[in-house]
Amino acid sequence: MTEDFHRPVMVLETMSHLLQDRPSIHLDCTLGDGGHALEVLRRSPETFVIGFDVDGEALSVAKERLDREFGGRFLALKADYRRLPEVLAGLGVPRVDTVLYDLGVSSRQLDSPERGFSYWGDGPLDMRM
Repeated sequence: MTEDFHRPVMVLETMSHLLQDRPSIHLDCTLGDGGHALEVLRRSPETFVIGFDVDGEALSVAKERLDREFGGRFLALKADYRRLPEVLAGLGVPRVDTVLYDLGVSSRQLDSPERGFSYWGDGPLDMRM
């Protein structure tokens, strides 16, 4: 596994709105490499994080990265956030406390011409995950 992760921006500003000082459930609806989830788990020790992503490559990176340190407080799912209500119902999760959507493209997707997001190399421009 690579240690070259996509680094989220505005982490401190984001955390100021997400951190809980009680047991809570946080949804990261665009998990990516797990940067925001990592910060929530580090800074809010009673929070359980459920991460959603459709990008299988990023999901594998996040799972490996976060399971090392937070395996019991983290669940990663390959699912589109549009299916959030049915997935949460299937998990028996009646409510959540905080939700994050970090919409956009990651540096990993931009740096890989075969992913279809970049003009920097030869590859299709079809924006697939």
